[in-house]
Amino acid sequence: MGGPRTHYDRAVDLHALATRELPRPPARVLEVGCGKGELARTLAADGYDVLAIDPRAPKGPIFRRTTLEELRDEGPFDAALASFAIHHVDDLAVALDKLHSLLRRDAPLVVRDFAWDLVDEPTARWDYERLGRKGGFAEWCAEHQHLHGFDAMRSIGGAAVELTRDDVREIESAVSNVTVHGDRYPERLEKLTGR
Repeated sequence: MGGPRTHYDRAVDLHALATRELPRPPARVLEVGCGKGELARTLAADGYDVLAIDPRAPKGPIFRRTTLEELRDEGPFDAALASFAIHHVDDLAVALDKLHSLLRRDAPLVVRDFAWDLVDEPTARWDYERLGRKGGFAEWCAEHQHLHGFDAMRSIGGAAVELTRDDVREIESAVSNVTVHGDRYPERLEKLTGR
Protein backbone atom coordinates (compact mmCIF):
# COMPACT_ATOMS: atom_id res chain seq x y z
CA MET A 1 0.00 0.00 0.00
CA GLY A 2 1.10 3.56 -0.59
CA GLY A 3 3.92 2.84 -3.05
CA PRO A 4 3.63 2.73 -6.81
CA ARG A 5 2.20 -0.40 -8.37
CA THR A 6 4.42 -2.60 -10.44
CA HIS A 7 3.43 -4.41 -13.61
CA TYR A 8 3.25 -7.59 -11.52
CA ASP A 9 0.80 -6.00 -9.06
CA ARG A 10 -1.53 -5.11 -11.93
CA ALA A 11 -1.31 -8.70 -13.22
CA VAL A 12 -2.27 -10.02 -9.78
CA ASP A 13 -5.23 -7.62 -9.59
CA LEU A 14 -6.32 -8.65 -13.08
CA HIS A 15 -6.05 -12.32 -12.15
CA ALA A 16 -8.44 -11.70 -9.24
CA LEU A 17 -10.83 -9.84 -11.55
CA ALA A 18 -10.59 -12.54 -14.20
CA THR A 19 -11.22 -15.45 -11.84
CA ARG A 20 -14.19 -13.60 -10.37
CA GLU A 21 -15.77 -12.80 -13.77
CA LEU A 22 -14.78 -15.75 -15.98
CA PRO A 23 -16.55 -19.10 -16.08
CA ARG A 24 -14.74 -21.90 -14.26
CA PRO A 25 -11.89 -23.85 -15.88
CA PRO A 26 -11.51 -25.48 -18.32
CA ALA A 27 -13.39 -22.65 -20.08
CA ARG A 28 -11.86 -21.42 -23.34
CA VAL A 29 -10.64 -17.82 -22.84
CA LEU A 30 -9.34 -15.22 -25.28
CA GLU A 31 -6.99 -12.63 -23.81
CA VAL A 32 -6.67 -9.52 -25.98
CA GLY A 33 -3.46 -7.53 -25.51
CA CYS A 34 -1.57 -10.11 -23.46
CA GLY A 35 1.71 -8.18 -23.33
CA LYS A 36 4.42 -10.45 -21.92
CA GLY A 37 1.87 -13.16 -21.16
CA GLU A 38 1.87 -13.25 -17.36
CA LEU A 39 -1.91 -13.45 -17.00
CA ALA A 40 -2.30 -15.94 -19.85
CA ARG A 41 0.25 -18.28 -18.28
CA THR A 42 -1.43 -17.95 -14.87
CA LEU A 43 -4.87 -18.69 -16.32
CA ALA A 44 -3.48 -21.68 -18.22
CA ALA A 45 -1.94 -22.94 -14.97
CA ASP A 46 -5.38 -22.52 -13.37
CA GLY A 47 -6.75 -24.95 -15.98
CA TYR A 48 -8.20 -22.52 -18.54
CA ASP A 49 -7.83 -23.20 -22.27
CA VAL A 50 -6.22 -19.87 -23.18
CA LEU A 51 -5.47 -18.12 -26.43
CA ALA A 52 -3.58 -14.87 -25.78
CA ILE A 53 -3.02 -12.35 -28.57
CA ASP A 54 -0.81 -9.30 -28.90
CA PRO A 55 1.30 -7.91 -31.76
CA ARG A 56 4.33 -8.58 -29.50
CA ALA A 57 3.10 -11.73 -27.78
CA PRO A 58 5.76 -14.11 -26.49
CA LYS A 59 6.39 -17.38 -28.26
CA GLY A 60 4.48 -20.42 -27.11
CA PRO A 61 1.49 -22.60 -27.85
CA ILE A 62 -1.07 -20.34 -26.12
CA PHE A 63 0.17 -17.14 -27.82
CA ARG A 64 -0.46 -15.57 -31.24
CA ARG A 65 1.34 -12.49 -32.55
CA THR A 66 -1.61 -10.68 -34.05
CA THR A 67 -4.12 -7.94 -33.42
CA LEU A 68 -7.75 -8.55 -32.58
CA GLU A 69 -8.79 -7.22 -35.97
CA GLU A 70 -6.43 -9.63 -37.78
CA LEU A 71 -7.19 -12.72 -35.66
CA ARG A 72 -8.42 -15.65 -37.73
CA ASP A 73 -11.68 -17.21 -36.61
CA GLU A 74 -10.39 -19.27 -33.70
CA GLY A 75 -13.63 -19.19 -31.71
CA PRO A 76 -15.90 -19.89 -30.13
CA PHE A 77 -14.64 -18.76 -26.75
CA ASP A 78 -16.40 -19.10 -23.41
CA ALA A 79 -15.08 -15.67 -22.35
CA ALA A 80 -12.74 -12.88 -23.41
CA LEU A 81 -10.77 -10.34 -21.45
CA ALA A 82 -8.71 -7.29 -22.28
CA SER A 83 -6.63 -5.26 -19.87
CA PHE A 84 -5.43 -1.83 -20.95
CA ALA A 85 -5.74 -2.91 -24.59
CA ILE A 86 -9.09 -1.90 -26.09
CA HIS A 87 -8.25 1.82 -26.06
CA HIS A 88 -5.53 1.02 -28.65
CA VAL A 89 -7.80 -0.45 -31.35
CA ASP A 90 -8.50 1.78 -34.33
CA ASP A 91 -12.25 1.21 -34.53
CA LEU A 92 -14.07 0.19 -31.33
CA ALA A 93 -17.19 -0.94 -33.19
CA VAL A 94 -15.19 -3.25 -35.46
CA ALA A 95 -13.23 -4.63 -32.50
CA LEU A 96 -16.36 -5.29 -30.46
CA ASP A 97 -18.09 -6.93 -33.43
CA LYS A 98 -15.05 -9.17 -33.83
CA LEU A 99 -15.07 -10.06 -30.13
CA HIS A 100 -18.77 -10.86 -30.16
CA SER A 101 -18.31 -13.02 -33.27
CA LEU A 102 -15.67 -15.06 -31.40
CA LEU A 103 -17.70 -15.49 -28.20
CA ARG A 104 -20.40 -18.01 -27.39
CA ARG A 105 -23.81 -16.52 -26.69
CA ASP A 106 -23.93 -14.87 -23.23
CA ALA A 107 -20.16 -15.30 -22.79
CA PRO A 108 -18.60 -12.66 -20.54
CA LEU A 109 -16.38 -9.97 -22.00
CA VAL A 110 -14.22 -8.46 -19.25
CA VAL A 111 -12.51 -5.17 -20.10
CA ARG A 112 -10.23 -3.30 -17.75
CA ASP A 113 -9.03 0.03 -19.04
CA PHE A 114 -8.36 3.63 -18.12
CA ALA A 115 -9.70 7.00 -19.15
CA TRP A 116 -6.64 8.96 -20.22
CA ASP A 117 -8.69 12.08 -20.92
CA LEU A 118 -9.89 12.37 -17.30
CA VAL A 119 -6.37 12.77 -15.97
CA ASP A 120 -5.39 16.08 -14.39
CA GLU A 121 -1.96 17.67 -13.84
CA PRO A 122 -1.20 16.02 -10.45
CA THR A 123 -2.20 12.59 -11.79
CA ALA A 124 -0.10 13.01 -14.93
CA ARG A 125 2.94 13.99 -12.84
CA TRP A 126 2.30 11.06 -10.48
CA ASP A 127 2.19 8.61 -13.38
CA TYR A 128 5.41 9.92 -14.93
CA GLU A 129 7.14 9.81 -11.53
CA ARG A 130 5.89 6.24 -11.02
CA LEU A 131 7.49 5.32 -14.35
CA GLY A 132 10.72 7.18 -13.54
CA ARG A 133 10.12 9.76 -16.28
CA LYS A 134 9.71 13.52 -16.35
CA GLY A 135 6.45 14.92 -17.59
CA GLY A 136 3.18 16.58 -16.77
CA PHE A 137 -0.25 17.19 -18.21
CA ALA A 138 0.91 18.53 -21.60
CA GLU A 139 3.19 15.53 -22.15
CA TRP A 140 0.44 13.16 -20.99
CA CYS A 141 -2.06 14.58 -23.49
CA ALA A 142 0.45 14.49 -26.34
CA GLU A 143 1.35 10.89 -25.53
CA HIS A 144 -2.23 9.63 -25.19
CA GLN A 145 -4.35 11.78 -27.54
CA HIS A 146 -4.47 9.04 -30.21
CA LEU A 147 -6.18 6.62 -27.77
CA HIS A 148 -9.91 6.25 -27.18
CA GLY A 149 -11.10 8.39 -24.29
CA PHE A 150 -13.65 7.93 -21.53
CA ASP A 151 -16.78 8.57 -23.61
CA ALA A 152 -15.73 6.08 -26.28
CA MET A 153 -14.77 3.44 -23.71
CA ARG A 154 -18.01 4.07 -21.81
CA SER A 155 -19.95 3.27 -24.97
CA ILE A 156 -18.80 -0.36 -24.87
CA GLY A 157 -21.96 -2.38 -24.58
CA GLY A 158 -24.05 0.71 -23.78
CA ALA A 159 -22.49 0.69 -20.33
CA ALA A 160 -23.94 2.75 -17.52
CA VAL A 161 -21.53 4.84 -15.48
CA GLU A 162 -21.17 4.71 -11.74
CA LEU A 163 -18.89 7.37 -10.29
CA THR A 164 -17.34 5.90 -7.18
CA ARG A 165 -15.02 8.88 -6.58
CA ASP A 166 -13.95 11.77 -8.76
CA ASP A 167 -10.62 10.06 -9.38
CA VAL A 168 -11.87 6.53 -10.09
CA ARG A 169 -14.45 5.42 -12.64
CA GLU A 170 -16.07 2.02 -12.54
CA ILE A 171 -18.28 1.15 -15.46
CA GLU A 172 -20.44 -1.94 -15.51
CA SER A 173 -22.97 -3.11 -18.03
CA ALA A 174 -25.18 -6.06 -17.20
CA VAL A 175 -26.76 -5.77 -20.66
CA SER A 176 -23.66 -6.99 -22.48
CA ASN A 177 -22.09 -8.71 -19.49
CA VAL A 178 -19.18 -6.31 -19.87
CA THR A 179 -17.12 -5.09 -16.95
CA VAL A 180 -14.92 -2.12 -17.66
CA HIS A 181 -12.63 -0.72 -15.01
CA GLY A 182 -11.07 2.68 -15.65
CA ASP A 183 -8.77 4.10 -13.05
CA ARG A 184 -6.49 7.04 -12.56
CA TYR A 185 -5.03 5.78 -9.27
CA PRO A 186 -4.67 2.01 -9.74
CA GLU A 187 -3.53 1.30 -6.18
CA ARG A 188 -6.81 2.68 -4.81
CA LEU A 189 -9.29 1.11 -7.22
CA GLU A 190 -10.02 -2.04 -5.23
CA LYS A 191 -10.22 -0.15 -1.94
CA LEU A 192 -12.59 2.49 -3.30
CA THR A 193 -14.87 0.19 -5.28
CA GLY A 194 -14.90 -2.77 -2.93
CA ARG A 195 -13.67 -5.03 -5.75
